[in-house]
Amino acid sequence: MLANIVLAALFGGLAFFVWSAISWMALPWHRGQYMEFADEDAVAAAIVANAPTSGLYGLPETPKAPPGATAEQAKAAEEALWAKMQSGPIVTAVVTRGGFGSLPRMLFVAFANSVLVAAAFAWILAQVPAASYFHKVAVVSLLGATAALACRVPDWNWHKFPFLYALVGVADLAIGWALAGLVIAHFIKPAPG
Repeated sequence: MLANIVLAALFGGLAFFVWSAISWMALPWHRGQYMEFADEDAVAAAIVANAPTSGLYGLPETPKAPPGATAEQAKAAEEALWAKMQSGPIVTAVVTRGGFGSLPRMLFVAFANSVLVAAAFAWILAQVPAASYFHKVAVVSLLGATAALACRVPDWNWHKFPFLYALVGVADLAIGWALAGLVIAHFIKPAPG
């Protein structure tokens, strides 16, 4: 059974990896969700000037009450933050000051991640007694769609990612794991009993 899980992980992960490449490089739906800044160079200069290190930045910032602040001062800081959140802009930004980095390394990490997730799905399928091929495909598809919803809906709800961006993300992951499920299910035989 372990050999089947390993094969399912490798080939299922490869199927998901190939789907991801097609989804991001050949289909317009991901890049079509990105807006353009009015002056990209000015925004880049503002980021360089105001984001001293690589990391995750948010606007507005977390409220800062002075050390030893009274309850009223802390409440005022919270209210000021809430007012900024209501008026906008709201920004969640990943800043990488060193540029894009090594494409081969990122491709390797993406492939390894796909294999690890496929391995987890294959192990789950191995626990399902006497499931048909299409039942196993449905299990992986449901797991993939559930994970997609768990990741992308909070991005839309809490971090204000555009609804269509979140929807494309859910669809991309659900389709990718459904396709990988076709491969994973082939290798996983029904558990005894």
